[in-house]
Formats: sequence, structure tokens, C-alpha cells
Amino acid sequence: MTILGISGSLRHDSHNTTLLRNVPLELELWEGLKEIPPYDEDDDVEPAPPAVARMRASVAGADAIVFATPEYNASVPGQLKNAIDWLSRPRGGAALQNKPVAVIGASTGAFGAVWAQAELRKVLATAGARVVDAEVAVGHAATRFDAERHPVLRFESTKIRREGENVTIDGTLTLKGVTQPVELRGTVTGPLADPYGGNRLGLELETTVDRTQFGIDWNADLPSGGRVLADDVKLSAQLELVEQA
Repeated sequence: MTILGISGSLRHDSHNTTLLRNVPLELELWEGLKEIPPYDEDDDVEPAPPAVARMRASVAGADAIVFATPEYNASVPGQLKNAIDWLSRPRGGAALQNKPVAVIGASTGAFGAVWAQAELRKVLATAGARVVDAEVAVGHAATRFDAERHPVLRFESTKIRREGENVTIDGTLTLKGVTQPVELRGTVTGPLADPYGGNRLGLELETTVDRTQFGIDWNADLPSGGRVLADDVKLSAQLELVEQA
């Protein structure tokens, strides 16, 4: 499966591009937004402008797309909206037609570009995409991607076992570049609505890891005795399990 990541920011150190790079999926990052010319119906002919043709081919060849948008003046950045205008054409044969897409966003403010995300979902639906009705809003992005304060955490499952309502997932946890095997245990919270008519279950899981095994070994003595931090850290997760056809 090919999942394409498209950032709506042109900035070199974009928080939204960084957000895409930290999505726990194998994403193919598309980075040609700056090359897309302003939409002009006079130029919307075959052959399309080269940058547009490359973008349409990348989108058409993807199984799904994740858009990450900043928020400019309470809405979608102009260059991203312009790219979607190109992707919405030609009517009936557009690259976005029936394409599964999700929208996420990051901002330096508190709300994580939620207005821009709502606007982008509306635009994508109008362009013919199948839009996931959910949002991921990362506020105060300038601090969220500080690798020392908020190191990237990645979990990959290798085996799932279920006995009634109890679930055990074996896998690997990567934190600050160190990978260790872990086992998550939890329960099924119930069936969830699936936008595409499939079977989807909610899971609540937890595990305990030794943070020092991941190179996180800072600590200090308390005046009253003991240490500031325990080595064992409990991790909790809410996951969705989707049955693929």
C-alpha cells in the first residue's frame, strides 16, 4: 500500500512537514508543492504543466493520502488550495476522485489548525475525495517536535492475540532511536463506526517499560530520600483494529 503525505507548508523547517514525518505510517512524502503554478483554466489542457502532471500521477498512484495543513488567517494556505484545484480536474477523471484522504495539522498556537483542517476537509470532499471525518490537532508545535522534551515514539505490532474481550499485542517500541520488544495487554472497548463499511474495533492497551533501556536515564535525588523519577514507565494506548478485505 502506498500512502502519500502532502504538507501544505512551503517553509523549510515546517512543523506540518515534521508532523508528517512523525506519523506512525510508512508515508511517501510529496514535496513538489512550491512548483505548482497558479490554476488557470487556459493552462488546464493536455499535456498538463509538468509539475501538475507529476503531482497528479503521484496522487493517482497512491492508495490513500494524508494532508497536513498549517492555518493562515483562519483558513487553508493558498498554495495548498491551488494544488487541490488542479487535482480536482478534470471532472469525472480527477486524481482525487474517490481517493481516501485524512487531514491533520499543526500550529504554533493552542488549537492545532482546527479551522484550516475543517476548511480543507470541505474542499477535499467537494473535489471528490473520500474524507475521513476526524482531525489530529497539534498545538504549540514549536515545542512538540523538540526531540529531547518529546522524543519520537514508534510502535510496530508483530502479533495480535485475542481471547474473548482480552487482547495481547506483541511488537517493538522505538524511542530516541532505540528499539526494544514490548507486549501490550488490554481489552476490546467495542465495535466502532467505519466510514467504508468494514469491521473496526476499539482497543485500550497498556504496558510498562524500563525507560533506562531507551537511554532515558536522567534522575536526581530527593531531599527526603528516593529519586525524582522511577525507571518503570507505564504507557497507555487507545487503538483501532481494522479488518482489511
